[in-house]
Amino acid sequence: MLRADSPCPDRPYTAKITLTRRGQSDAVAATVSDADGRFSIGVPPGDYTLRPANLAGSVLPQASPLDVTVPSGGSTQVTVRFDTGIR
Repeated sequence: MLRADSPCPDRPYTAKITLTRRGQSDAVAATVSDADGRFSIGVPPGDYTLRPANLAGSVLPQASPLDVTVPSGGSTQVTVRFDTGIR
Protein backbone atom coordinates (compact mmCIF):
# COMPACT_ATOMS: atom_id res chain seq x y z
CA MET A 1 0.00 0.00 0.00
CA LEU A 2 1.47 3.34 -1.04
CA ARG A 3 0.03 6.54 0.35
CA ALA A 4 1.14 10.08 -0.41
CA ASP A 5 1.06 10.92 3.31
CA SER A 6 3.14 7.87 4.30
CA PRO A 7 6.90 8.34 4.57
CA CYS A 8 7.34 4.56 4.93
CA PRO A 9 5.23 2.61 2.45
CA ASP A 10 4.70 -1.12 3.06
CA ARG A 11 7.37 -3.41 1.64
CA PRO A 12 8.06 -7.15 1.84
CA TYR A 13 9.69 -8.44 5.00
CA THR A 14 11.38 -11.74 5.79
CA ALA A 15 10.10 -13.03 9.12
CA LYS A 16 9.66 -16.16 11.21
CA ILE A 17 6.07 -17.39 11.25
CA THR A 18 4.95 -19.81 13.97
CA LEU A 19 1.50 -21.40 14.08
CA THR A 20 -0.17 -22.63 17.27
CA ARG A 21 -3.63 -24.05 17.88
CA ARG A 22 -5.82 -21.21 19.11
CA GLY A 23 -5.59 -20.94 22.90
CA GLN A 24 -2.44 -23.07 23.10
CA SER A 25 1.25 -22.20 23.13
CA ASP A 26 2.92 -25.25 21.53
CA ALA A 27 3.91 -24.71 17.90
CA VAL A 28 2.26 -26.98 15.34
CA ALA A 29 4.26 -25.54 12.42
CA ALA A 30 6.80 -22.83 11.63
CA THR A 31 8.43 -21.33 8.58
CA VAL A 32 10.33 -18.27 7.37
CA SER A 33 8.81 -16.00 4.74
CA ASP A 34 10.77 -15.50 1.54
CA ALA A 35 12.35 -12.26 0.27
CA ASP A 36 8.94 -11.22 -1.10
CA GLY A 37 7.37 -11.73 2.33
CA ARG A 38 5.41 -14.78 1.16
CA PHE A 39 4.98 -18.01 3.08
CA SER A 40 2.83 -21.13 3.08
CA ILE A 41 2.15 -23.58 5.91
CA GLY A 42 0.20 -26.78 5.34
CA VAL A 43 -1.97 -27.70 8.34
CA PRO A 44 -5.27 -29.52 8.86
CA PRO A 45 -8.49 -27.48 9.06
CA GLY A 46 -8.94 -25.71 12.38
CA ASP A 47 -8.49 -22.56 14.40
CA TYR A 48 -4.94 -21.28 14.79
CA THR A 49 -2.95 -18.31 16.01
CA LEU A 50 -0.23 -17.07 13.66
CA ARG A 51 2.70 -15.62 15.62
CA PRO A 52 5.05 -13.49 13.50
CA ALA A 53 8.53 -12.53 14.73
CA ASN A 54 11.43 -10.67 13.20
CA LEU A 55 14.50 -12.78 12.50
CA ALA A 56 16.81 -10.62 14.61
CA GLY A 57 14.83 -11.36 17.76
CA SER A 58 14.73 -7.64 18.58
CA VAL A 59 11.72 -5.69 19.83
CA LEU A 60 11.20 -3.80 16.54
CA PRO A 61 9.89 -4.28 14.01
CA GLN A 62 7.00 -6.16 15.54
CA ALA A 63 3.70 -7.68 14.43
CA SER A 64 0.73 -8.77 16.47
CA PRO A 65 -0.48 -12.37 16.56
CA LEU A 66 -3.36 -13.11 14.19
CA ASP A 67 -6.18 -15.60 14.71
CA VAL A 68 -6.86 -17.56 11.53
CA THR A 69 -9.29 -20.32 10.61
CA VAL A 70 -8.38 -22.89 7.97
CA PRO A 71 -11.61 -24.29 6.50
CA SER A 72 -12.11 -27.90 5.50
CA GLY A 73 -10.91 -28.36 1.92
CA GLY A 74 -9.67 -24.79 1.67
CA SER A 75 -6.97 -22.34 2.53
CA THR A 76 -6.69 -18.98 4.25
CA GLN A 77 -4.81 -15.94 3.04
CA VAL A 78 -3.40 -13.53 5.62
CA THR A 79 -1.47 -10.29 5.48
CA VAL A 80 1.01 -9.72 8.30
CA ARG A 81 2.04 -6.12 8.91
CA PHE A 82 5.15 -5.34 10.90
CA ASP A 83 5.38 -2.00 12.71
CA THR A 84 8.80 -0.36 12.70
CA GLY A 85 7.83 2.18 15.33
CA ILE A 86 8.76 5.03 12.97
CA ARG A 87 6.11 7.72 12.73
